[in-house]
Amino acid sequence: MAELFTTLARAIASEVTRRADGDGNVPRSATFEIQQAAGQHVQRLFLGRNQRGELAPFDTLINGAVIPLSPYMRQLWESIRAAVRIPVEQNAVILTNKLPADVLSVMRGAVRNPFVVAKGENRTDRTNETYMSYGSYKSYNLVSEQVFRPNPLAVYDAPHEWVDPNGYRLSDRVWNSAGMTRRHLDLYLDTAIREGRGALQMSRELERFLVPGRTLTTNKPYSTNASYDAMRLARTEISQASQRAHIASAAMNPFVAGMKWNLSASHPRYDICDELAKGGPNGDGVYEIATYPSRPHPQCLCYSTNVMVDTATSDSLIDELRLDIQSARQEFVNLVGPVQVEAFERLLLGQGLTIERSGLGAVSRVIVSPVVPVVPAVAPVVPVAPPAIPPAQLARRRIAEIEQASRARLAQVDAEIERVRKVLSDLSLNMDKLEQSLAKRAGTPQEAQIRAALDRQKAARRGLFDERRALRIERDVIEQERIIRTRGAVQVDRPARLTMNATGIDDAVRRHWQRSTDEFSRLVSADVAPMRPVEFRELANGRAHYDPNTRAVNVAATTREDTVVHELGHWLDNHSPEVQRKVTAFYNRRTQGYALEPLGAGFDASEMTRRDKFLDPYMGKIYSDGATEIVSMGAEYFYNQTARMAMEDPDMFDFIFNLLRGL
Repeated sequence: MAELFTTLARAIASEVTRRADGDGNVPRSATFEIQQAAGQHVQRLFLGRNQRGELAPFDTLINGAVIPLSPYMRQLWESIRAAVRIPVEQNAVILTNKLPADVLSVMRGAVRNPFVVAKGENRTDRTNETYMSYGSYKSYNLVSEQVFRPNPLAVYDAPHEWVDPNGYRLSDRVWNSAGMTRRHLDLYLDTAIREGRGALQMSRELERFLVPGRTLTTNKPYSTNASYDAMRLARTEISQASQRAHIASAAMNPFVAGMKWNLSASHPRYDICDELAKGGPNGDGVYEIATYPSRPHPQCLCYSTNVMVDTATSDSLIDELRLDIQSARQEFVNLVGPVQVEAFERLLLGQGLTIERSGLGAVSRVIVSPVVPVVPAVAPVVPVAPPAIPPAQLARRRIAEIEQASRARLAQVDAEIERVRKVLSDLSLNMDKLEQSLAKRAGTPQEAQIRAALDRQKAARRGLFDERRALRIERDVIEQERIIRTRGAVQVDRPARLTMNATGIDDAVRRHWQRSTDEFSRLVSADVAPMRPVEFRELANGRAHYDPNTRAVNVAATTREDTVVHELGHWLDNHSPEVQRKVTAFYNRRTQGYALEPLGAGFDASEMTRRDKFLDPYMGKIYSDGATEIVSMGAEYFYNQTARMAMEDPDMFDFIFNLLRGL
C-alpha cells in the first residue's frame, strides 16, 4: 500500500510541477486543472473498467471469482485471500491429525456446498435433521434452534458480498474511500496553491500527505493523512474476512467446542473489545461459534482462537461420523470443509460452484475431487463412480479464467502505455518547434516566454516518463501475479515438505536451495514424495543435473529456482517405482511411432529424443537406462509455465497433475 500511494504522490507532484512557472510557483488559475488531473490519478488507483466499460473496483466472473480492476483492489484482494486461507489451513491441520483415515478419505471426497445447504436448512418444513452447528456434531430441531441461534454457515457471505452495518458492500466501500481520498487532496491542493507554496515544497508535502505511516504536520481542514480512509478500509476488510472465515471453518470442524476472543497486542485503550474478551457464558471470552461477536469497530485487530472439545467427546464424535458414513446418510461428511483447503477457500471467497438443476430446483454442488460414494454396510468405503469433472480439468478451467482476466488487465495497461507514447511523441514535436523558435528569437523580448513554455513542456515530459515507468511496473506486477496465481492452481492441499542434506554448504546458498525445494514440495503431494531427505551437492562448473548413482541433486550456488525444481523431478522419478511405471506408460503412449533423433544444436551428440508434439523437444529425451525428462520438465512447467502447458498440451498437463497427486 505504501508503494501504491508513493506512486500516486509522485504522479500528482508531476502534475503540479508541470503547471508551475519558471520560478516554481503554481498559479492560482491552475488549481482546478491540477485538482482534475489529481482526481484522475486517484480514480486509476482505486477503480478500473469492467467488461461493460463501467468504472468499478472489481469485476466478477460467472463462477463468482473476483477480478480486481485497480492497483488498490488487487493489493486488498490478495491480502483478503491470504487472511481467509489461514484459518482454513489451521482447521485442516486439526482435522487431518484427529480424524481416522476412513473418515478423512470420505471428507476429502465431499461435493456439497455447506453454505447453500445451511441456507436451505433454515426452512421450517424440515425438522430433526443431523447437521453441523457451531462446533458440535449433534441432532438439532432446525425450527427451534435456528430461530435463536442461526447456523453460522447460513449467514455467511463472501467478502465482496458481505453487507456492513451501514448497508454497503465492498464495492461501495472502495468507492467511498476513493471519494474521501480525492476530497482530502482537493482541499490540500486548494489551500497549498492559495497560500503560495512552491512546486518543490508541495511535492515533498504530497508524499508525507499520501504515503501511509507518514503524516503532514498541519491543522488545516484537509487533515494530516489523505490515505487514512483507504488504509482503515484495508485493515477492516482483512480483519473482517479473517474472522468470518475462522467462524465458518470452525463450524465445519466437529472438534471445535467454541471460540475465544483475544485482544490484539497493539490494543491502545479500554473499549468494547475488553468487554468482549471478558464475555461469554463463563466470563472468559469463550463463545459458542453461533454467538461469536462480530467486529465492533473499524480497524479492530483482535483475533480468535479455537477451543477444542475434550478427549472423550472427540472419540465419540469420530464414532458418530463413522456411523454416519456407514449408514449412508453423510449429512455432514458430504459437505466440503476445511480439509479440502483449496476448495473451501474458494467457497469462502464466493467462487468454485457448479449449479445443477433438478425438478426440485437448483442444488449447488462443488466439483472438487472424485465423488466417494458410500454403501450402507460396515465394509470399507470404496469409490464406485468417476468424478463429474476431473480435478485436472477443473484446474485447467481455473487457469483459463486467470489468463483471461490477466489478458484483460494487460490490454488496459498496454492501451495506457500507448496513449502515453503518443502524447510523448506529440510533446517531442512541440519541443522541437520551441527549440527552433528559441534559436530564431534569441535576444528578443519573446525569448523568455518561449523558454518558459519549453520548461513547462520538459516538466510535462518528465511527468509522462514517470507515468510510463509506473505503467510498466504495473504491467510487470500483473505478469508476476498471473504466474503466481496459475502456479497456485496446481499446488497440492498436502505438500510434501521435503528436507535437505547439504553438508558444508554456505547458509545463504542453503536457504536458496531450500526455497526452491519448498516450491517443488508445493507441487507434490505428501502421499507421493518418499519420506527421505534430498541429497544436495554444490556444482563448481558444468550443467546442473541429478546423479542416479549417488542419488544427489547437483546444482550451483546461483542455479535458478525452476532448474532446481527440474532436478528434483528427477529425484522423485528415481525414488518412486510407482512414478516410474506411470511415466514409462505415458512416454510410450505419447511417442509411439516417433523414431529416436538427436536433440540437435546446443546438446551433446549422444542426447537423443522422440519429439512427439511436446512443448519442448527436451521433454521427449530418453536415457540409456530408460529414464526420461517427463517428470522433471512437467514439474518445471508447472512452476514457471503453468498456463502454457494447460492450454497447449492438456494431455501432459492432466498426466503431471494426477501423477503429482497420486491419482
